[in-house]
Amino acid sequence: MRTQDIRNALKNRIIAEGLNVTEHMPNVDGNHAVLPRLEVSIQIIDRTGGTLKGNEIKREVGLLSVSVCIEQGVGEDTAFTLADQLSDLFPEGLNLAITDGRITILEPADIRGGYPDDKCWRIPVIIRYEAETT
Repeated sequence: MRTQDIRNALKNRIIAEGLNVTEHMPNVDGNHAVLPRLEVSIQIIDRTGGTLKGNEIKREVGLLSVSVCIEQGVGEDTAFTLADQLSDLFPEGLNLAITDGRITILEPADIRGGYPDDKCWRIPVIIRYEAETT
């Protein structure tokens, strides 16, 4: 199971569903003036290997963090609509197939409260996942 396969499966699920919004993926230049937009990041929390002599990954737990960004001063409805649509893409128990494994969404998406950030209103959506070899 490869780290990049995990990351690509999570990112591609967002892109493939076409939420009609600009997506900013990790370490990719983009126009941050475009609103609304989704800013995606993935953090690895824990990894477990299968052998002491290699670097084979057997299990990975992580967070898919997506910030929904909309224009300030227009209310929260658009942002929460996008957050709910994003949450619907990753329901608890969803399994995504990857090479030599699968990703499971561990719990419902955690949609946080919104806050102002520079020129946008931001609502974080946190999705907890576990990837395992099969």
